[in-house]
Amino acid sequence: MNYTLVEKDLWVWDKKKEKEVRKSSKTKNQHLQDMLRKCVQNEMKFRYVLAASWYGSAENMNYIAKDLKRFFVIPLKTNRKVALPLKDKDKENGLYQTVSDLDLEQGSVTAIYLEGLDFPLNLTKRIFKNEDDSEAVLYLVSNDLTLDADSMAALYQKRGGVEEFHASLKGNTSLAASPTKTKRSQKNHVFASIYAFVKLASLRIEVNLNHFALRSKLYFKALKASFHELNRLKAQAGLA
Repeated sequence: MNYTLVEKDLWVWDKKKEKEVRKSSKTKNQHLQDMLRKCVQNEMKFRYVLAASWYGSAENMNYIAKDLKRFFVIPLKTNRKVALPLKDKDKENGLYQTVSDLDLEQGSVTAIYLEGLDFPLNLTKRIFKNEDDSEAVLYLVSNDLTLDADSMAALYQKRGGVEEFHASLKGNTSLAASPTKTKRSQKNHVFASIYAFVKLASLRIEVNLNHFALRSKLYFKALKASFHELNRLKAQAGLA
């Protein structure tokens, strides 16, 4: 529904690298809030904002809940500080603990206060296995206190389409293969890649093949046509 390009328009001194490096004058949180604001201005209908833990700052959560009057479902990093509202007034006394230290059961919902927020959240813990059979833990929070654990997880899984979008942009539309150097040509290339994704998505509905299968089929057809043309040229030239 919206995207933005990060422009590194400032030169700053990097102490670790001991040299000047380029940096954006806008933070990732400012970019997110700008995009959400534009969605509201365009009168998009939405109730929830789903984001990766990368965007799970108190600043963003405050903005979504208070300024936009929307709900969010966002995972927490394991080192985030939380307080239990029903336990000896932990929040009032500033007694926060890291979320990974909480004794939580998978599938349950716990009311917590997150450091930096003055309103309560629902927290749930999900345990799952990675492709290499290693175990991972996901801590999800939401300001919609009516959600149970399964509802929070189901909502967050809707982000899967975004991950497919990113993978297809990189793997099927040559997003990262741009030879461009100027800001304008780079912006044009990114837009063309997104437009190509839209065309692939439309074709996917028609032929019932995913983007990667479509690309393979197109490449095979192109190679077959090239081989046929090569043989025709060789025969025309009298070559064996």
